[in-house]
Order: sequence, then C-alpha cells, then structure tokens
Amino acid sequence: MPDVIKDLQKAIHVQAKPHDEAGWRDIFNQAGFENLDLATGPMSLMNPIGMIRDEGLLNTMKILGQAMKKENRAYFKSMFRFFKTNNSNLGYIAIVSTK
Repeated sequence: MPDVIKDLQKAIHVQAKPHDEAGWRDIFNQAGFENLDLATGPMSLMNPIGMIRDEGLLNTMKILGQAMKKENRAYFKSMFRFFKTNNSNLGYIAIVSTK
C-alpha cells in the first residue's frame, strides 16, 4: 500500500494519509468517542454515478465543467486514471459516533 498512498498523494496534490477501518477506530477511540457505527464500501470518487450521488447533479456538472477547462484537464485526467487503476484498493468509511 505505500506505493498506492504515494500515487494517491501525487494524483490529488495533497499529502493524504488514508486509514483502514482499524486505524479509524483507533483515532476515534483515542479522541474519546464511543458507540462507533461504521459503514464501508467501494470508492466511487471520479465515477460519474458516484459523483452524482455524492455531489448532486448540479455540482457534478460544475465539477465536470471545471475539469474541461484547459488548465485543469491534465490534473483531472491524472486523478481519474489513479482512481480507475486503484479502485480495488480503495473504499470509503462512514462513521457515526457519540462523545
């Protein structure tokens, strides 16, 4: 996974540090949260249907409009390729908890 994380950071231009389910549980528990309820599933970032579900149709259209601008095209292509190539290595974790 270190190579995938390095490629993710390069694709999104952010020094992201992804965590697995156990890592997120530790973070929340150390911060004093209790009754963690987690949901996990496949990543849908940079997938048109997933974007519409997550962002709504209007915001997805705005994002795609920005992606089509000449100065943004290479960046969006890089992100799209990364998420398409690494789809099986990535997912989402949604957490609900109390403190």
